[in-house]
Amino acid sequence: MGVSQLPAPKLAARSLDTLYILTDDALAQATGVRVVFTGRAGGASQGDYAGLNLATHVGDDLSVVEENRALLMHALDVPDMPLVVPSQVHGSELVRIVAADRDHVDAARTEAAAGADGIVVTCPDVAALLCFADCTPVIIVSPTGAF
Repeated sequence: MGVSQLPAPKLAARSLDTLYILTDDALAQATGVRVVFTGRAGGASQGDYAGLNLATHVGDDLSVVEENRALLMHALDVPDMPLVVPSQVHGSELVRIVAADRDHVDAARTEAAAGADGIVVTCPDVAALLCFADCTPVIIVSPTGAF
């Protein structure tokens, strides 16, 4: 059995509409998985959360956070892709997403909202969003496109 080689990690800065991101184009091309880190510029949040606040747990207006998430998905050219966002609790729970159909995604969203710190996606066409400030994210991508 052969071992698939993935490209060495390399983040490139990119401007998408009014948003600024870091992404790894070679990884996306090789696996179909686009890893994106966002900045704060370009979103609809105001005041202390001004810009692209994607977190619902900090006190920002929920409808504005949802608008920011939709803005990001549109800028990434995947406006209709289902998005799963966990309520991160510094625990050990993982949410597994094995299919992109509505029932599987809704079940994953419910499980993620109950508290989880990781998402394992083994099917195409589902996006995951993690919010972090003082923790280092770990993203593992398989040559098969699972992440």
